[in-house]
Amino acid sequence: MLWRPHGRPVLTSSALEFSLSYSQDLVLIGAASNPIGVDVEPAPQLEVAEQLATVLHSAECEEIDTALPEDRPAVFARLWARKEAYLKGLGTGLGREASADDVRGDLPGWYLTDLPVGSGYAVALAVGSPTLSMVRLHSALPG
Repeated sequence: MLWRPHGRPVLTSSALEFSLSYSQDLVLIGAASNPIGVDVEPAPQLEVAEQLATVLHSAECEEIDTALPEDRPAVFARLWARKEAYLKGLGTGLGREASADDVRGDLPGWYLTDLPVGSGYAVALAVGSPTLSMVRLHSALPG
């Protein structure tokens, strides 16, 4: 495995790209032949969501601001998960300004989507391809 400066690790013996994210008891691993990023985020407290929202793209900030107060943590978590998945896929991580891109929809050359998980979390997948050929979700619970 090789670590790129300010980027994600790459497998030197494979053309396979991968991404990893975890939060508390939830782990997400993505693998693809194209650049890929995954992220899992717990919904924060309302005050934290409102504070962190200020660093996002103006359209994303507006979406959070116009949501009902009780929905803002979930809206923020969804947008933040999409943002981090995309930035991981780019290989920049948070080295790129969070306000630079509006991740509410797909971006040119990228497929972004939310993945279903239990309440209290937001999970996102970003693949460096305008279309997605296949996604397999596997769930493993502690034995």
